[in-house]
Amino acid sequence: MENDISVLKEGTAQESAIVVAPETSGLLIETRRSLLALTDRERDVLVRRLGFESVSQTLEEIASTLDVTRQRIKQIEARATKKWISETRLVNNLEKKIFSLLAGRSYPLLVAGVEAIDPWFAGVASQQDFFKKLVRTLCKGEIHIVEIRGLDYVGLLSRSVWENAVKKAKALLVSSKGQEWSEAYARSLVHELLPENASEFGNLLWELSSEHCHFIAGPNSSRTLISYGRGAEPLIEAILAESERPLHYKEIAKLASAKREKKIDPRRAHSAAASVGFLFAPGTYGLKRHVTLADRKMSTICAEAEKFVCSKQSGRQWHTSEILAELRKKLGEGFEELDKYLLGIALANSKKLRPLRKMVWTAASEDTIDQTRIDIHQAVLAIVKAADRPLSTREIKKRLTEVRGVSEFFQIFPSGPLIRLQPGVWGISGRDTQDSNVESGLSS
Repeated sequence: MENDISVLKEGTAQESAIVVAPETSGLLIETRRSLLALTDRERDVLVRRLGFESVSQTLEEIASTLDVTRQRIKQIEARATKKWISETRLVNNLEKKIFSLLAGRSYPLLVAGVEAIDPWFAGVASQQDFFKKLVRTLCKGEIHIVEIRGLDYVGLLSRSVWENAVKKAKALLVSSKGQEWSEAYARSLVHELLPENASEFGNLLWELSSEHCHFIAGPNSSRTLISYGRGAEPLIEAILAESERPLHYKEIAKLASAKREKKIDPRRAHSAAASVGFLFAPGTYGLKRHVTLADRKMSTICAEAEKFVCSKQSGRQWHTSEILAELRKKLGEGFEELDKYLLGIALANSKKLRPLRKMVWTAASEDTIDQTRIDIHQAVLAIVKAADRPLSTREIKKRLTEVRGVSEFFQIFPSGPLIRLQPGVWGISGRDTQDSNVESGLSS
């Protein structure tokens, strides 16, 4: 221990820098003056640790240079800091000056800009690392240094408070989906997430959290928040919201590429449009705002479709075309423009029917919770196999519609063991190709 102390007492060349002009004042001058209240070894360790007018050193680096243990340097630093705070006015002066700079601010205070506002901080721009360590060492109450996107700010909020505000702001903007907030309203909600004594960070919080917001233009240069996110879906939802009509996915891809300044693959645009929009025609998607039928009529359509499907055999799958054919018999005037696409949009709000993809629906009962859409090809193949003989297209369709709805454009394609024996006649390869009198077994 005696060797440790003797080495520290020898001092270093850094001590010679502690020279104070008695009639001048400023942060750096007061720092030099206040350090004179410490012993040589205490001052030497603090100067090295803070990087005052030098490069900051770690505990290991100082311990190695002075040939003592890391723990010993840590002890000296803690004792010196406590003494420094209690025996000098530097802490009070520093905090008073910073509070004065922060009072009434409408934008955050950059560490690099403090000396431009108050000459008392002269020299801080060239010693920013020292200033940050000084504030963190001496001002352990309300004042903090927060790094945001590579820039250091002085403020009254901690790093954890800032990160929590950013997290909440992004979650808030995500939750805005479907609410069509104005930009001004969304911004005000984000600002309110900050403590009152850190309100100057409001615009910075909005800038950081809203970078993935998608707006559409409104009246008087206003904007409405439509979606939030960095993926293709939020972008395409905003494009559809801005359009006066449903758009084909290829057109959507071009608009999305122009907005993002990066080519969007049409297949990606198609997938995204299908996930955020409604199908209005083959490959064409839009939003609820593009539906021309009144909400009252759409509710009527949905109710009638539910009544029809739920009155039939449980578990039966219905294609939208089949439901549409039934509704056309029941619905009177005012529904002439109803097609299978508008019907699909109306059914999207149904609590009694469940979609099985590709315009197929079933009753949403306990019996159909785990039900999946019956694949047409697999169903046709199973029907022909079960018949143990060739079947006509008409007979296949009749048997298929007992369990699975089909569209008005129902077609069968040969694939695998399913083969076309002649126009409108289907069989199984190997089983039916050896039969020389295929037609004799057909029923029409």
